[in-house]
Amino acid sequence: SRGFVPADLPAGPSVPPSSARAGTGRAAARGMNRAREATQQAITSPLLEENGIEGAKGLLLNITASMDLSLHELDEASTIAKEAADPQANIIVGHVVDPGLGDEVIITVIATGFQQQQDFLRTKPVANPEVEERPHLPVPLAPRPVLTMAGKASMDGSADDLDRPAFIRRGESDSRIEQGNLLVDEDWEVPTFLRRRAN
Repeated sequence: SRGFVPADLPAGPSVPPSSARAGTGRAAARGMNRAREATQQAITSPLLEENGIEGAKGLLLNITASMDLSLHELDEASTIAKEAADPQANIIVGHVVDPGLGDEVIITVIATGFQQQQDFLRTKPVANPEVEERPHLPVPLAPRPVLTMAGKASMDGSADDLDRPAFIRRGESDSRIEQGNLLVDEDWEVPTFLRRRAN
């Protein structure tokens, strides 16, 4: 459809074209406060992310309505958009006549000129989770085995042998073990359970 833009304002090139971010919003409303409601819904559109048009340096506001749109409604829509954008924003308002809309008003907003990403997307602070501190409990350790004199004597021989050097005691015990494990050929003829009884 054919639209109208005020002749004392330049067209689209006055909006900064090299901006890092831009967004658009669109909404429609009917009834007594149609211009106000449609504008508020357009500038808070999910397509504009969380902050809407906040921080925008350039703003194109298009109002599509039938011939019964009043100048008061046109001014109200532009005022709402101007208050939501940057105080120094350059706002261009256009009007498209569509007789088929009846009493419906459609507001389209194109916001650009966001200087920094944080102006366009404001990060929400993340709450730090509370960590419950618990006392550190000592890990129980297994008790170390205690070797008594009786156990020592049973391992190495009699208690009297403790006065002799360990390497001598070991040599004698190894020789005793080797002699004790020797089996004669006759022992193989006797069943195992009988040999155990004999021992």
